[in-house]
Amino acid sequence: MIGLIAYRGQGFWLIPLLFTNMIVVFIGLLLLLADVPGFVVHHGVEACLAATFGVTGLIAWPWGRRLNGPARFPADFFAYRHFGAAPRHDLFFVRLDYWGIALTVGGFGTALGYLLLPARLLD
Repeated sequence: MIGLIAYRGQGFWLIPLLFTNMIVVFIGLLLLLADVPGFVVHHGVEACLAATFGVTGLIAWPWGRRLNGPARFPADFFAYRHFGAAPRHDLFFVRLDYWGIALTVGGFGTALGYLLLPARLLD
């Protein structure tokens, strides 16, 4: 645990992953869509930020499934379980694969909302 960030296992790496994706997706989408009239003015920046959360979720879900997969127990199952060695990787007490689902649905849903709704409804 570092400061106020509660994590277990490799759950901390979701935060640097989010910031790295933020830079890559934000710059990529702005370079691709900067020529579209009114994109930056009409909530294009917010849509880029929301798409960043969606892309991070697409990466975090399989990564979390792999890390939090079924425990690999040795021949002496009861002795292994006694020590609590089952894999657990989470951030703020939520497993990484659940973060992936929440970020994907929330991020892409918000991005579609910003891109599909008329700008006058969002202001």
